[in-house]
Amino acid sequence: MIMFPSSRVAVAILFAFAIGCAVFADVTQPVARTAPTVASVRAAAPSTGHTTYRQSATAQTSANRTAVATQSASRSSTSQAAAWRSPQHRPLQTTDDIFDYKLENPDDVGWLARRLEIGWRIARIKADKKHCWHEAKTKEEEYGFLGSMEYLDETDSYDYCNLVASYKIFDWFAIGATWDRISEVATTRSDDKHQDGEWREKGPSISAILTTPRLFGIASPYFELGFHFPNASFDPYSWWTLGYPSPAYYESIGSPSRSNNGYERIITAQEADAMTLLWGVGLKVYVTENIALDLAYRHIECDIDAQYRLYSNGRMFFDHGSYTIPLNYSQLCVGVRWAF
Repeated sequence: MIMFPSSRVAVAILFAFAIGCAVFADVTQPVARTAPTVASVRAAAPSTGHTTYRQSATAQTSANRTAVATQSASRSSTSQAAAWRSPQHRPLQTTDDIFDYKLENPDDVGWLARRLEIGWRIARIKADKKHCWHEAKTKEEEYGFLGSMEYLDETDSYDYCNLVASYKIFDWFAIGATWDRISEVATTRSDDKHQDGEWREKGPSISAILTTPRLFGIASPYFELGFHFPNASFDPYSWWTLGYPSPAYYESIGSPSRSNNGYERIITAQEADAMTLLWGVGLKVYVTENIALDLAYRHIECDIDAQYRLYSNGRMFFDHGSYTIPLNYSQLCVGVRWAF
């Protein structure tokens, strides 16, 4: 696994940069300028009774009224022309009518419009490493991922609710967030190939997303690089943790809730790193101005540190030692995104 000793600092810098860019983009928006009003002219005028100044002020007021009327008429004609040019108010002839349209007033964009995207995807999950067995001179010295666990297979090959959100800082740069997970069942190297339990990992992911200009007006490739924050655990099956020799024997005696003469197997599991690497590539294909099909390939790194111990009547009598379970996995995603 790739290690990042200063990953927390990198994420903090990334967020600080994103927030700074957003604030800079907001404060640098053009400020609308209006013609001076009668009240502003009077407020700015010195307190004097000269007829010459009053005549000048009256002339200035009349000129201001004429300027305001002219400006209002100009804005009205401009708004009508903009409404006609807008794709929402006229028939769409080509894809350029949709994707080349820009707001007439940048102040209308705000903090959400054309910045925030939310989406839903179906992800096909595939673990990188499914088999592990270390050969030795004696059978007692051989081991797999942990003890006799030789195979890891996904319990759910599909994640039907892979939610995604992103916030655009620039046209080419955004911050994305997803919730990712994987679950793998452990199969042993035995005659009946019994299963001991499930390794689980889930948690949020945050990434920086770089987007290229649209191709042919509708396709937008992107690349993401970021961090995953895993929460790992091992969920043992009852027969295994209660110390019975096999699931068949456990079921034959009625699947009791008590341990086998005080004998128990305990695995303590936690994520090896609080933060791991993720990367991905994708393609958004716009079907309307705000809706796009989302195709993506993502890879997430994650290892689990596990401690395997045996207990008898509450006392540990044997420690199998520490193991590292690799849960690196890939996602092949297809879904829909909606932009505000």
